[in-house]
Amino acid sequence: MIETLSLPVSGNHKELTEIKIQKSIILAGANGSGKTRLGTWLEFDGPQSELVRRISAQKSLSMPDSSQTTSMEEAECALRYGYNRFQDVRHNPLHFKTHQRWNGKPSTSLLNDYEHLMTLLFTEMFQKTNRAFSRGNGKK
Repeated sequence: MIETLSLPVSGNHKELTEIKIQKSIILAGANGSGKTRLGTWLEFDGPQSELVRRISAQKSLSMPDSSQTTSMEEAECALRYGYNRFQDVRHNPLHFKTHQRWNGKPSTSLLNDYEHLMTLLFTEMFQKTNRAFSRGNGKK
């Protein structure tokens, strides 16, 4: 977990300031105030870019009719990079994040990642249920 987050000072990406955080940051502001530009910088160019998970403001959402489970590694990879094969992603994660998740337009592409999110949530729930069931039957 990040305890401090480095942010650029007044649009100057060379001079950084640090702020203390506990969990998440939500950026709110008027249209044109730089929220997307800052979020894109944090995700792709900031000093903690590997730790940042930007959730784009959604204008059109579509909840899938059904969802399935997979491995946690595949589910997390699909949500984070838009592609579920970590063995491919690990060699060039920035390429997959830029081109698979954001369609080559990290500041303007509209995301609809509910399907990936639901797969991750159902996989996590399935694994927790399996562990609880196994413990209840004396298995480890």
